[in-house]
Amino acid sequence: MTWTPMFPLGVVLFPGEAIALRVFEERYLAMLEHCASMPSPSFGVVLIERGSEVGGGDARSMVATLAHIDNTSPGIGGVMLECRGAERLKILEWLPDDPFPRARVEVWPDEDADLAAALPARRRLGDSLDTLIALAGEDRRRVSGRRSAPRLPDERIDPAGYPFALARALGLPAADRYRILAAPDQVTRRAVLADAIDDAAAVIEFRGRGR
Repeated sequence: MTWTPMFPLGVVLFPGEAIALRVFEERYLAMLEHCASMPSPSFGVVLIERGSEVGGGDARSMVATLAHIDNTSPGIGGVMLECRGAERLKILEWLPDDPFPRARVEVWPDEDADLAAALPARRRLGDSLDTLIALAGEDRRRVSGRRSAPRLPDERIDPAGYPFALARALGLPAADRYRILAAPDQVTRRAVLADAIDDAAAVIEFRGRGR
């Protein structure tokens, strides 16, 4: 195949992440018919930078994630999909949306990282996370009188997938998730994640000053 079907959304799908979608637009129902003919039904999930998920005319990002379709079922006014993220995709060229969004892509594995920067990046991420957890705990205590730590992933289980899992657990916004997805290597990804965590901590700290 010289092109891949694409599903522009207002969310970012990470490798290894599960996502449930409701498909109801004619163009995406046509996409599903096409996917059903594939040996391994899949499509690319790409973030909409500007515009709407419905109707077209949107501006799309240039890094995506391949989504494998695990299950389909009838839904109200459409089809329900259960999918799971797989490889990262780099968009080489957007093609006309005929009859659904399509793009020429290439699989984009992590690039070689600066090993000398790996340990400092890991330490900085840990420090940023510790600060966020402490501030979030104080924030919850002020609001509800309770202080409980969020359930976070264990880096030892899957070091490569840890930044993605941590970003999911922290509920970071789509723009931060995209920067994490688009980081070229593991070291850069941890640095980008630490920046996003620092931003979240700054928001909590500022909000706390106003109470």
